[in-house]
Amino acid sequence: MGPASKQLYLKNPPVWFFPDGSEMSKKPVSLKMHVVPLICVGAVLASIFIGLYQLSPIAAAILYVLTFIPIAAMYPKIALILILISTPFQNDLSAGGPVRFSLAEINLILTFPVCIAYAVASGGRHPLRLGPVFWPILLYLIICLVSSVENLGNPTTITSYIQMWLFLVLAPLVFSSLVRRFEDLLVSYYALVMVSIFFAVAAMVSEHGYVLGLHKNALGGSLASTVIICAELWFATNRSRTRKWLTLAFAINSIGLIFTLSRGAWLAAVTGLVVICLLRRQYRLMLRFLPVVAIAVAIAWNMVPVDDRTYALDVERGAFNVETRYKNIARAKAYFWENPTLGLGVGIRKDMDATNLFWVTLAESGVIGLAAFGLIYVCLIKMVWSDHKRISTNDPAFSLVVLAAALGLARVAHGMVDHYWVR
Repeated sequence: MGPASKQLYLKNPPVWFFPDGSEMSKKPVSLKMHVVPLICVGAVLASIFIGLYQLSPIAAAILYVLTFIPIAAMYPKIALILILISTPFQNDLSAGGPVRFSLAEINLILTFPVCIAYAVASGGRHPLRLGPVFWPILLYLIICLVSSVENLGNPTTITSYIQMWLFLVLAPLVFSSLVRRFEDLLVSYYALVMVSIFFAVAAMVSEHGYVLGLHKNALGGSLASTVIICAELWFATNRSRTRKWLTLAFAINSIGLIFTLSRGAWLAAVTGLVVICLLRRQYRLMLRFLPVVAIAVAIAWNMVPVDDRTYALDVERGAFNVETRYKNIARAKAYFWENPTLGLGVGIRKDMDATNLFWVTLAESGVIGLAAFGLIYVCLIKMVWSDHKRISTNDPAFSLVVLAAALGLARVAHGMVDHYWVR
């Protein structure tokens, strides 16, 4: 980045970074720098498993909280790592309670007090940040609340609404408020790639995507996200050793993704990779990366049993899973026509197989809710398009911009044929 472009960057920083750009480190990510933090991550995870197997659930929860919060306070980047690497573990840990939650949601909630403590201790120098798309998100949440007023006593409605606040408000707040250096986010992505390799290998060994009690479509969504992250990190690094490691990780996660037989996840991965290609425009690097994609897909497809290949290629209306989706759309349409303006409330996504984001959103919050939801992505795309043109492709911030678009649009693509509101 030349002097002129650097001055422009500091004068007009990306909207979610600090106004003067002074506190953001642009050092390349070095995995060696994070050996101790990753050991801490392992210690926290070990405490969970020991607690679950050796103690009662209540004692395990207390142990985890007493371990997590001090580490998060001393090493905020550890909290970010733990949130991201626990996202593939989508299992419900509520033990039958009225509000369901997963490990990632627990980590997110436990990190929030740390954000508040940092904001208070800084005396206003590091305030809580709500992110650049907060206002359209708030508008959408208000509309959903109005549409759900009559069903607020329904546990599924409460769960859905709370999870929306966690995903759309609390997660951006935590990551925007705790991040002090670019590498704090990038190393979290590297850690997520490491964890996902385990799930990819498990999917290959089991020859299906049902691993650790997870549904294949849920695991497929996680692996699709990791494939996208691997690709962007590969383009972002200029270190030969790191690129070789990411090539291997990309291949393993791609093969695992194929084995899940989740066609929605395949669509999500392709969407994310196309977005990366459009934003980066590094065609020579893409030509070098393309053979890796082709080889990984070819190897995986030949390893998949013949019956599973037939299942994956059967997209005719008569196929059971395809016909089920048509029935789900018909049911969502019926709900929508009961109240086209505001819908019937957000609990619908848990009362039916919500495998089409468009019609389920219409059913839950009507035309007004769909417009507000679409506005969130309009603001996201506008932000990404504006920032990516004035940030050097060699700047670590560029990867965060690209991943915001790639992962966000990939999630929408997946949601058009499968569940969008998942952990």
